[in-house]
Amino acid sequence: MSLATRSLNPTSYTHTRRFWKMTAPGIKEFRAQQFTVALPLLLSSAQQGDAEAQCMMGNICQLGLANVEVDEAAAIQWYYQASNQGYSVATSNLAGMIWPISREAAAALNQLAQQQAAETENTPLVAKAS
Repeated sequence: MSLATRSLNPTSYTHTRRFWKMTAPGIKEFRAQQFTVALPLLLSSAQQGDAEAQCMMGNICQLGLANVEVDEAAAIQWYYQASNQGYSVATSNLAGMIWPISREAAAALNQLAQQQAAETENTPLVAKAS
């Protein structure tokens, strides 16, 4: 473990490929399928602009998790916000929702998701100690 990561709280970081990335509140709970616990934490993180939290809010709205009614319009909005930040998972999810409406738009979104994923893979995610 490097000196830089030793002084940081290890429970708030996830290992993504070979880089460490700070995770927003609610993401750990969402991944553990504790959706009702995750919802208020994710909502706050998403409203503050965290792309991964926005994508997970899209999942919650699209699938009706955490006792939330299915709301495809809200899901599309959350995916769109995360996609605009370059979050490829959200772009791919958005493409899946758009597919029944426009296959051309969905194909373009899938291509964009691949580009975003390739760019993210080549960019180190470095958490800065405060």
